[in-house]
Amino acid sequence: MINNRRFKVDKLIRDKVPNYLRNRSVQTNERVMGQDEYLERLRNKLFEEAKEVIGAKNKEELTEELGDVLEVMLAYAKENNISFEDVDKVRIRKKNEYGGFEGKVYNASVELNSDDDYINYFLSNPDKYPEIK
Repeated sequence: MINNRRFKVDKLIRDKVPNYLRNRSVQTNERVMGQDEYLERLRNKLFEEAKEVIGAKNKEELTEELGDVLEVMLAYAKENNISFEDVDKVRIRKKNEYGGFEGKVYNASVELNSDDDYINYFLSNPDKYPEIK
């Protein structure tokens, strides 16, 4: 006698995966989410896919995972009424204004006068930019 075993998935999956699994005699337990949950799950999926990019072991895996990140990003943009063209325009503008990442520049810290207007940016983001005493 073969016992069925169940595994928790608990994540957003691609639309065709349930049929793919059922065609292989895997029982699925899926449902269609509401908008708020969908947006939350898309955000979670973006983190999941980004972690998989970091864990990629070769060019083939990296290419696959980058494609997944792009797919999730496009879905998230679409749900927020943002086109890929709009995203790319911002990317190009920022690259022209601030540069890209080809220069491999690393910044360990910044130091500025306490009366500098820009200090408020750093002070308002203490998790991102903790003050060094």
